[in-house]
Amino acid sequence: MPNEPLQYECKFATYVPSIKGNSDLLLVKEHVIHPNGKTEIKLRKVKDFKRDYYLTKPAYRNHQDKKDYEELSKLQKFSCPQWDLPNHISRSLGKGYSDLPLKQVCRNPYVYGADATTPVLVKGMYEKKWPGIFTPYTVSVFDIETDVLNKEHLGDPIMASLTFKERTFTFVCRWFFKGQSDALIYQRLGEAWEKYLGETAKARGIAQPIFVLVDHPADGFVKLFAKAHEWQPDWVTGWNVLNFDYQKVIESLERAGVNPADVLCDPSIPPEYRNVFYYPGKTHKVKDNGKEKTKTPLAGYEKWPYVNAPASFRWGESMSAYYYLRTAQGKELNYKLDTIADKVLGITKMKFKEADGYYGLDWHEFMQEFYKYEYVMYNVFDCIVVEMMDEKTLDLSMSVPSFCGVSEYRNFVSQPTRIADAMHYDVQENGYIWGTTSDKMRGELDDHIQDLGGWIVMLPTELVAVNGKPMFAELPNLASYVRIGTNDIDVEGAYPTGTVVMNVGKQTTWIEMTEIEGLDDVEYRQVAVNLAAGGMNNAAELARMLYKAPTVPTLLNDFAQEKGLPDFLAAA
Repeated sequence: MPNEPLQYECKFATYVPSIKGNSDLLLVKEHVIHPNGKTEIKLRKVKDFKRDYYLTKPAYRNHQDKKDYEELSKLQKFSCPQWDLPNHISRSLGKGYSDLPLKQVCRNPYVYGADATTPVLVKGMYEKKWPGIFTPYTVSVFDIETDVLNKEHLGDPIMASLTFKERTFTFVCRWFFKGQSDALIYQRLGEAWEKYLGETAKARGIAQPIFVLVDHPADGFVKLFAKAHEWQPDWVTGWNVLNFDYQKVIESLERAGVNPADVLCDPSIPPEYRNVFYYPGKTHKVKDNGKEKTKTPLAGYEKWPYVNAPASFRWGESMSAYYYLRTAQGKELNYKLDTIADKVLGITKMKFKEADGYYGLDWHEFMQEFYKYEYVMYNVFDCIVVEMMDEKTLDLSMSVPSFCGVSEYRNFVSQPTRIADAMHYDVQENGYIWGTTSDKMRGELDDHIQDLGGWIVMLPTELVAVNGKPMFAELPNLASYVRIGTNDIDVEGAYPTGTVVMNVGKQTTWIEMTEIEGLDDVEYRQVAVNLAAGGMNNAAELARMLYKAPTVPTLLNDFAQEKGLPDFLAAA
């Protein structure tokens, strides 16, 4: 019907502060859905969006510790732009102007609702007004190849491709072809395309690939990302794209005196708000037991890098997405594109019989020296194969956005943050406002509870079933401690799910036990785990440890004497 209202879906929102200060901008990518099902893309720019936060009314400021949430009736609402939030909170608390970071200002126990970022708030507003709308995200793939032969250009990008459904764009530096004329290069690129990618192009509907020759990779990146802004995909991704390819883009542009923000930000963004921030994500796994921290380097696929740039697309990392969406299935032998593509699609990266016997760096050196046009096709196909993988796995088109919910993409790997973002709206609908964290959440009483370490190696080994594999031919009945199948329950992985399921919080916990008389620290932890697993499961062990009940052998002997049966221990 022509009078039916339009519906809007927020694909994502990107927040950037002004480079001049005292202002910010939200770029919201909308999908406008017409009554006939037609969808159009719209970029909405919101300057100095005012977000809400809440402070406890003076009459109820009678506690020193932070609360998980507070009744709306006990709070007063304030609004300000995100850039002014720390100062605005400080002034509203009567503490005057402040240039301290937000987390430090929020040490005050009376601040609520300030953790949710403006992109989260905007996404939530869209979902509340147009609930249940979700369309698959569109995925474009980017990949570069660098020079491994020439000292003059060693490590520099020599080509890069961007593919998006039926469209492809590839630039190649002229010097890669060693003085060949442009006409000849374009001719041979076309011939190589038909020979090596003709069938693939036909299957994917790629009518006319775009090849561009440039004198400098920076010029190529300017042209390539102009296409990305024109095509407006939801994702620009790749395999290890942020740890490697993105870095090469920034290096090339800066070396040529080009501001990366002018290239990566949408052309409609005013220069004042053209900001590009790269977050490497966690580089180490940190274990903190409350007393000391240990760091272990993360593999490339375990990192979750993120680029914040106001554009019609946001950057993704397909390798990391593939890993994190399948952690429950265990790790792969490796996370090379060749290996995963073969597993998902039954195909590999493009190979050439002329290069049989060459591997790794040697393969790239051989191809760049003797088979240049084939090498360009190899670069294009690296993009297409990642597209094809996502079309089958739906990792970035469906899974990652669904799991993120209203949260920002960079918080996909942070389950506590995603839950807190969702709870921001859940508690509000029930008349409460979610609390705000600070940089110092640990209080004096926390020093009395058990630290976070030492919870893994704690169960006595004599309770482990003797079901290992025999290791000696001469002793076929002797079970060893070697097992071909093992299982592990990671208690740490139960956080914060267990906390949510059991409704554990500061307002639902009246007393927290810190010590049990007569039990040492190890025994205390055993009791805690046994109770969490269900008291009925280990009732006898709990009774023995807590109430000094008789041991199982003693009970057996008492039972035997009572029934006139032989002594069980003596019989054994």
